[in-house]
Amino acid sequence: MKLIGWILFLFCLIWLATFSSQSLVDLSDILIVVTALSVSIKSREFNEYLKSYQPAKLWLIWVFVLFTGIALNIGFTDSKPWVELLVFRWILTFLSLIYLSRKFFNLKDNQQHRILSFLSPIVLGMNIAAIVIYFVKSEGRAGGMMNSIMPFSHNLGMLFCFYFFLSLKAQFKNLTKLDYVHLSIVLSGGFLLVATLTRGVWIGSAVGVLFSAFIINKKMFTKVFLGLVVIGSVILATQPKIYNRFFGKTESEATSNSERMALWKGNFRIIQDYPIWGVGYQQNKHHLRKYYDEFGYPPGQRISHAHNQYLQNWGGTGTLGLICYLAFLFFLLKPVIQSITKLPDAEKYFQLGLLAALVCFLIGGLTEANFNIAKNRMLFLLIAAWAYSIALPNKKKI
Repeated sequence: MKLIGWILFLFCLIWLATFSSQSLVDLSDILIVVTALSVSIKSREFNEYLKSYQPAKLWLIWVFVLFTGIALNIGFTDSKPWVELLVFRWILTFLSLIYLSRKFFNLKDNQQHRILSFLSPIVLGMNIAAIVIYFVKSEGRAGGMMNSIMPFSHNLGMLFCFYFFLSLKAQFKNLTKLDYVHLSIVLSGGFLLVATLTRGVWIGSAVGVLFSAFIINKKMFTKVFLGLVVIGSVILATQPKIYNRFFGKTESEATSNSERMALWKGNFRIIQDYPIWGVGYQQNKHHLRKYYDEFGYPPGQRISHAHNQYLQNWGGTGTLGLICYLAFLFFLLKPVIQSITKLPDAEKYFQLGLLAALVCFLIGGLTEANFNIAKNRMLFLLIAAWAYSIALPNKKKI
């Protein structure tokens, strides 16, 4: 039981860290990996640890693609591109999270309620703090405790989708104290979501909740769809700032859109010239200026990541690397989706919320390289590990 309590603490630490401090994210990452490796070795379950995610051989193929791409395009004279590959230690983190999640959720049936009783008050407190900071600083966009808009908004989208279905489960009947906390999180999170002015997350959140609602039944999908249409229409009709942001009516929005289009256009040219192996993981931006000159863009044209996770992977690691990324997502989502109808009602809405959060993140990746952002990646991996471990309850318990 001491181990289960420690795992619960680590889960809460990760959730808090991803909304507050990169240092806490790094610390929780280390603690998760060390704990999982120590427990698996001590329990003689190291083989189960390595095979926590199937197919396990995908990791070896992906790493081979990454190494080959850098070797072919850069060689061994520059060490910086090789150092960038260290970020793929997230593979160990993900395996560790799945291993510990299976330990946690396989213990007893009410583990979802147990973790929420600890986690939800923390989330509500973070939302309240973010709202206070938003009004006190009054800088136009909500950025959370770290005032970092992109990481905050993409994590907030996942959080909103998750708690939306936890609130839906209650259906306003016989509400407990925890149900009221969940409703408060949805309301405060919804306000913050709008206040981030992040269009990609708005769309991702809508698609996420609609996708999971459709899995429940068409009637639920229709209710959620109409609800989103009504609320969205009221906001757009009464908030000119939101309207202008959504439709890109202001000069700053037009500039943002043109910059993103230039980045996409440049990365498509990279893909055309380096279709198989790419230019090397995270090396896209070093090639953009050459293509900008071909397109006739001015010297000050913005150079950054692709603002699209799929283009970022495709240009950096080639078609083979993109296939590995998509395969990772496919083998993750397939069992999660298939598990929904097999789960008892007590677990179904928890899993639906997790699935909606994952879909929100993946749709958000169309306008932001969110998997490359450490805070976003860590929360995504935690949610993915929970969903994946719940989807495989009948596998060998560890």
